[in-house]
Amino acid sequence: MTDLKRAYESLEGHSLVLCKGDILITDDGRGISTLIGLVHDGKSFDGFSAADTIVGKAAAMLFVKLGVTSVHAVVMSASAMRLFEYNSVIFEYDTITDLIVNRKGDGPCPMEAAVSDTFDVEQGICLLTRQIDSMR
Repeated sequence: MTDLKRAYESLEGHSLVLCKGDILITDDGRGISTLIGLVHDGKSFDGFSAADTIVGKAAAMLFVKLGVTSVHAVVMSASAMRLFEYNSVIFEYDTITDLIVNRKGDGPCPMEAAVSDTFDVEQGICLLTRQIDSMR
């Protein structure tokens, strides 16, 4: 079984799974909080596969920065798909969407809006950090 398949099969009941060989890490956080925390902590997940419930462009940037090589999303945005293609990340999804919506369901996700005008991962992470700080 591939790491990507194992990650996806382990996703039930979790929001995020990272997998490489015998290492399986699960998380139940909301949004991109876990991923941005891993990036800010300087963690590397080179060669890991991931499964996530919702992957927009913001999450895709964080996966790229962490070194994840393949991602399966239950829901993936078209912009995340393009970012993965550009960065040679293997991806799968159950459902593709044009827009990741906010938690209220009445507009775009603020994290997605923050990175809408860039495909540069480093710039995107700075924009995400700024957006999170402004929401606190």
